[in-house]
Amino acid sequence: MSGDSYSNYGTNSGHIGPINNFGKPAFSLTQEIIDRIIKACPVSVPVTVIAVGSQKAFPMRDIIAAALDKAGFKVDTSSAMMIMPPAETPIQIQTKPDRTIIQINPAL
Repeated sequence: MSGDSYSNYGTNSGHIGPINNFGKPAFSLTQEIIDRIIKACPVSVPVTVIAVGSQKAFPMRDIIAAALDKAGFKVDTSSAMMIMPPAETPIQIQTKPDRTIIQINPAL
């Protein structure tokens, strides 16, 4: 699991060393999350999917955009190094009267 660290100090009843968790696990895009995103978007307005920050966001943006397109949404994509104010979660959905904006920042 991402974020875990192993230090091998020998064996003790089958357990090898301590396991130290340094920080939260890295964000990963699952089918369940994609389904929740699709359900959160109104079909009547176009969707912009924005990759924010690292290169890791770009494939996630493309996967989400393809899933929305397959579900019948009009989709366009964009990217940004930083958004102000910054998002608080890896995926943020803003629904406006004329457009839905999905920001993906897996670094959060």
